[in-house]
Amino acid sequence: MSYRCPLCNGFIASHVTCPACHQLASDYGKIEDYEGPYSPYADYTAYTELTSMNQHEQDTPVCTHLLYCEACQRSSPLHVREWGP
Repeated sequence: MSYRCPLCNGFIASHVTCPACHQLASDYGKIEDYEGPYSPYADYTAYTELTSMNQHEQDTPVCTHLLYCEACQRSSPLHVREWGP
């Protein structure tokens, strides 16, 4: 099965507010894009905290994006349900 992220492919726009200050947050792309050659040495708990989802949503394929709020300088994950068959 092939799934597609509607945000990555430009089918939808990110108009998400920051959960901390409720200002408009910017989408910085997929969290997976920030993994580099040294990602096995990174802090695993910080990564799993960003990519984890609620138990009832784990069966649905998602693309996790990184949101950044310039107002309060915080980042947070955005789980986008992927489209598929």
